[in-house]
Amino acid sequence: MRLRYLLASTVLAGAAVIGQAPSAQAAPPSPRCLLHGSATRAFCYFYNSGQQGGVAGWDLTYADGVGNLAGFEFALGAGAGLPVKNNAASATYQVAGSCTGYALSYYLSNFAGPADFIFACTGDNLVETYNQNASFKRWTS
Repeated sequence: MRLRYLLASTVLAGAAVIGQAPSAQAAPPSPRCLLHGSATRAFCYFYNSGQQGGVAGWDLTYADGVGNLAGFEFALGAGAGLPVKNNAASATYQVAGSCTGYALSYYLSNFAGPADFIFACTGDNLVETYNQNASFKRWTS
């Protein structure tokens, strides 16, 4: 899992530096959380509100989420190097194609407790899990 996060983080950082445009079907609210290569789903937490500051991203093409965010850190910008767990202010969920489904940011580890909905192809500020995010999971409709 750590390797997948590092690869996704590297891809996201590379896309931000190169400035690749996302597909027209899934325009992300932040150019730092892009679908890249064969990825069909990506979830990103941001250190600041409005999808700003440090970013931590995951390719969810073959995974449903992360049950415990302990050990993951923000990269690129304000908050870089800080733990993702209990430090995120906003999130985005990118989906290639139809933009259906959503991801949930959970207050507790293992997908429990209050949650924020992040709908496909959008980003939003966290409310229920603002600086209290411990896990996330994608859902399809």
